[in-house]
Amino acid sequence: MVFMIKLPPALAMSPPVEQHRKDDRLSLLTNLHRSYGQSDNGIQPYGQEAASVQQQFSQQQHLRNTNFEPERIFCLRQQFLMAAAIFVVASLVVFVLFVTTFRKVPNDDSFLNIDPLAGAQEFSNTHRQVAVKTSCGHVIGKAEDGAYVFKGIAYATPPVGTRRWRKPVPLWVDSAWCDEHQTQEAFTFGYKCFQLNPYTKLYEGSEDCLFLNVWTPSLDSSRTGLEVMVWIHGGFLQFGNGNEPGLSPSAKLARKMNMVFVSMNYRLYTLGFMALDLLSDDILTDSKGNYGLWDQLCALQWVKDNIRNFGGDPRKVTLFGPDAGAASIMALMSSPKAQGLFHSAWLIGPTMVFNRTFEEVTTHNKGLFMQRSGCKDAQCLRKGVAQDIIAAHLGKDDASFRIRDQNDLPIQGIFPEQLIVMDGELLQQPPASAWKTEDLKSIPLLIGSASQAVDFWPGPDDLPTWTWNQYKKYVTTSLDSFGLQVSQMALRIYNGTALQSNSSNFTAEYLYTTMVSDIRQSCPVNTLANQLSKVSRSPIYRYILTERPSNSVRLFNYSAKYSFHMWDLIAFFGNMDKFLLSPDQEDEAFAEVVQNMVSNFVKSGGDSIGDSDWLRFPKKIANLARNITFGSINKTECKFWSESKLDVYAWVS
Repeated sequence: MVFMIKLPPALAMSPPVEQHRKDDRLSLLTNLHRSYGQSDNGIQPYGQEAASVQQQFSQQQHLRNTNFEPERIFCLRQQFLMAAAIFVVASLVVFVLFVTTFRKVPNDDSFLNIDPLAGAQEFSNTHRQVAVKTSCGHVIGKAEDGAYVFKGIAYATPPVGTRRWRKPVPLWVDSAWCDEHQTQEAFTFGYKCFQLNPYTKLYEGSEDCLFLNVWTPSLDSSRTGLEVMVWIHGGFLQFGNGNEPGLSPSAKLARKMNMVFVSMNYRLYTLGFMALDLLSDDILTDSKGNYGLWDQLCALQWVKDNIRNFGGDPRKVTLFGPDAGAASIMALMSSPKAQGLFHSAWLIGPTMVFNRTFEEVTTHNKGLFMQRSGCKDAQCLRKGVAQDIIAAHLGKDDASFRIRDQNDLPIQGIFPEQLIVMDGELLQQPPASAWKTEDLKSIPLLIGSASQAVDFWPGPDDLPTWTWNQYKKYVTTSLDSFGLQVSQMALRIYNGTALQSNSSNFTAEYLYTTMVSDIRQSCPVNTLANQLSKVSRSPIYRYILTERPSNSVRLFNYSAKYSFHMWDLIAFFGNMDKFLLSPDQEDEAFAEVVQNMVSNFVKSGGDSIGDSDWLRFPKKIANLARNITFGSINKTECKFWSESKLDVYAWVS
């Protein structure tokens, strides 16, 4: 789904933009708008009952012989007595297990007499249960890998049925729910929020998904609490969850960093960010879109109210997240509703464009989404099958379009839809305007982007095999919509001299991913940091990721080999072995650098990064690698893209 911007005659193209896209792109964009879940006359129905199938039954006649012989009667009696004895023993075993494992936690804190974690060796091979009191009963977790883990803690009433597209209701205000669930077992992760996976094209998760997770090295709330890092997952607001293997906190990380970690699920895409006025008829329970942001606010309020009992300090909360997770943090930074809920942030490759109003987006959705959905009112939409709702939102766009289109060179006048909107309540103005307000600009920030950010899943499918001529033709075809001089200058700046000489360091893939990453990420993030540094009274640190993995990383459906988006996060989480066939010493050394950088930033309250040479932005920009160096970020390239008006094509939230 795209927004078409009508251009003035001086900027109009011939042929039209959309025809240009379909006819001239070499690979991806020529077939990207293929139908997904469509039928000839609209949305393919999902979840409908199949046609009735006639079932046939056959009856067998069993003859009973009533003339039992004495021996057979004796045998049957023995079998009956043995079965009864087995039943009694099994019942006793089940009863004992029930009493010891699922007993109700008393209202006092006698069950919470837990020694603080003294060392990893003490619990390295145990999984004993521990309980912590919260604002809505107790949660029971386990000791694991030298820390305590609490998985799948519900923080809001399930947003299902009539609660779809409404603000989350915190569980601690739902006394009936708390009375019924005085004890929550937090042993397994909750459902991810319902989504269409853009890689597998499969629907996953559930609408009952508002859960969070806690990893802590200590449950001693009597002493000064530990720093708290809250993970807000990315996924372009379209997919993902708070416990993705390899891309989420762990007990080992909590123990090593000596910090409390929290992650959360929040509603996504259509179910989390649909802007439509007919869904906002009740000012008390409804919001004008941004439902996923309200979920995040609710989870952060839970952290503020409860994290001390998990060993954390609610006054030392740092948010961190990539792309849409970073965009969510920026939105929360801009909202008075989030004041006091966090105190610093680490932004990793943020998607940063969200300046459309609720009224603008709802007009767009009325014309397309409602027509495809077949509904005329909110009641119909709230009763609709979730798969049908998402299919109606996507229309003919492929599930991966919104992501891959933003990882490609832009076409003039074509922008992906924006999901975060200015709703007049949670977000009253764009972040760039809100940050000029005195009350909203005192948050220390660590801001990062990657040199070849889009290398995790770039637009063209055949990119790894490109020759110099293919690279030149693709760049010319795409950027000619901005004028011939733009494509010619781009090819001069990102030249193929080294490529033509068969240099292994400068392939067509490298030049292309660097160019697109400069347009979509590196240069816009630098502009963001500049804007913030002019109004912020708090320190801002800026880095660009230049470290490459030792071998290719297949993060999604593409083998990334350069400094791709989230490589720094993978290093921080300490899960390189989940993505690399065999991490080498250089990979491990890089992970140590990232973990030390973040630890210093968080534990100093944002006052220091741990390197005396790393001065606050804009005085210094770090090249993040095994050996940190300092320099500038592509000044020539960024100036060119800004003057060519391509800086507005940054990643969109």
